[in-house]
Amino acid sequence: MRPPLRVGADDDSYRAFLVEIERQGRKSPIVLISATEEGNYLVDPSKIQSTTVGLAQVVRVLPEANTYRMEEILGKEYSAWRRAINILAPPSPFGRVRSRRFLHDDIQHWEATEALSQILSWVTASTNVPCLRKHIRPHGVALLSTRRQFQQLLEAVEANASLTSAQLRQDLAAAVEQVADQETYLDEVADESASLEAEFARTKEELQSTQDALRNSNYQLSQAQAAAIRGGNDSGDPGEFNADRLLELVAREAMPKPRDCLDLIERFYGSHCTVLESARNSADAATSFEKGGKLLWQLKRLVVDYRQALIGGVGDSQARRVFTDAEFASTESKSVQRSKKKKALRERTFDYRGEGVQMLKHLKIGVADDQTKTIRTHFHWDGERERIVIGYCGTHLSVPSHS
Repeated sequence: MRPPLRVGADDDSYRAFLVEIERQGRKSPIVLISATEEGNYLVDPSKIQSTTVGLAQVVRVLPEANTYRMEEILGKEYSAWRRAINILAPPSPFGRVRSRRFLHDDIQHWEATEALSQILSWVTASTNVPCLRKHIRPHGVALLSTRRQFQQLLEAVEANASLTSAQLRQDLAAAVEQVADQETYLDEVADESASLEAEFARTKEELQSTQDALRNSNYQLSQAQAAAIRGGNDSGDPGEFNADRLLELVAREAMPKPRDCLDLIERFYGSHCTVLESARNSADAATSFEKGGKLLWQLKRLVVDYRQALIGGVGDSQARRVFTDAEFASTESKSVQRSKKKKALRERTFDYRGEGVQMLKHLKIGVADDQTKTIRTHFHWDGERERIVIGYCGTHLSVPSHS
């Protein structure tokens, strides 16, 4: 068995490697493995080579390689550095080379056997698609049938000279028509296959980007938690500083659901607020809401900025200025407060410390009757304990005038 190939000795090695990556005749995936400057690999390249023998070509990046030049020549999609592993699939018929990069933060948590199985699964995923193209399909069987009809017609002509020219022309015309129908069908299948393959590639790339963003969010979360525990940054308030950075990242990249927003707020600002079980239940039912990032920042302003203003001694009319008029309601409409049988008020009453507390103050996102864009957060200010109490975070509660 040949040892893994190497790349990174000079710029020419990168250029030659790029030619091999994009070579149309390449049938096997490439497993590109990078190392630290000390030459350490998280997974032994020789073990990967022996595991994927006959399926993939392993290429290791030399420890002394200039990875900045690698990215300039190969592009980020085809590169690997800092002990990452990049699997480069064979080119598609359209020349596209899909890649799957495992970062060192992912790999270092794998067991030895898990690392090999992860890499092998992605290698075989790259080789399965060309194999599927060789499987027997109905249109292939139909084309074979037409060819056999041609052959039988030729044999009949040779064996029976008594066939008239009219009969021969009629049989040939029927066969030609069948071939034309098959060619049209094959063209349609080829076009559909190309379209599906391109759509699949785009969808997989979008999924990969989302997964990378989530992994990055998890990494930022662990870093923020570690910094908060150490109390080590220059802001003077390490926990809140790290929480702000994390919330900004999650709001932008992870598209959180309402329950995720409540959990994050409680996790980082638990000393500022109390999230009731009724709030969690309502958030669990609001899974169709699509503006989680906006909700997350609204909740952060509620339990940090709005609370701090109230603690500072200003009234609600001043504290509410951290929100726009469209976001904040100090009370409910008269129709809610005067509703018959008090159903609307009961819906806005939540159990807090053994007592039913009406929570008419609420935050608003959206005005339309569309659960994907609209949500309401009902809360109470416990001035004695200096806590924001969140009793509800879900779809718009009922209003008598709309019932």
